[in-house]
Amino acid sequence: MGIRGPIAPERRNLPPISLLEKATLAMAVPKRRVSPARQGMRRSHQHVKRKQNTYCDKCSNPILPHHVCWNCGYLNTQGREAAPVKEEKES
Repeated sequence: MGIRGPIAPERRNLPPISLLEKATLAMAVPKRRVSPARQGMRRSHQHVKRKQNTYCDKCSNPILPHHVCWNCGYLNTQGREAAPVKEEKES
């Protein structure tokens, strides 16, 4: 008898099983279906957060944080003009 019990008669004269063959013999399969509550707990960190708006200090337009204001070219984080705004020609 081996550690895991008697060897089957058809395996006694064969070479030992390689790791690759052992991996293909048995796979991990869940015994029961995963409930929606457990599935939700597993995915709880994957939720999507809403984008936060901030407002430009100069013109009060809503902008994304750490972005240049599309209206006046002001950048809140550095407190200076990041890009000069082109004036539109009136015709």
